[in-house]
Amino acid sequence: MGRGLSHLQRIALEHALANRTRERRTGYERAGADVYHYEILAAAYGWEPTHAPLRAESGAEHRTPLAWHFSPSAIGRAVYEAATTATTRALRRLEERGLVTRRAGREGPRSWSGADLTPAGAALAAQLLRGLPNE
Repeated sequence: MGRGLSHLQRIALEHALANRTRERRTGYERAGADVYHYEILAAAYGWEPTHAPLRAESGAEHRTPLAWHFSPSAIGRAVYEAATTATTRALRRLEERGLVTRRAGREGPRSWSGADLTPAGAALAAQLLRGLPNE
């Protein structure tokens, strides 16, 4: 693969595969994404959301594009903006390597972003989860 993956890129791939597997996504859905931007931010930076994910009647987490919100003022505006920029850049670089397809949408006045794994991205994510090197 050339250069190794960054910490953010690994988190994005691993979370995307875990979500895809748990939700039995195929990668051909028209709605949603394998991983949302907010999921990467929460995993990478440990931020607590101001609004938690919705819960289904079964008690399981229901992922939606707009499920979590973070408070830039509580995190610190500069830190928040740097982290969101780094996450966007990590997803762009994964897309440039052919590992994800970035997704974005709008629900009412709010927008969301995320990514779907490509077949190569799913294979690499599985390799990462097995603890194998990514080179």
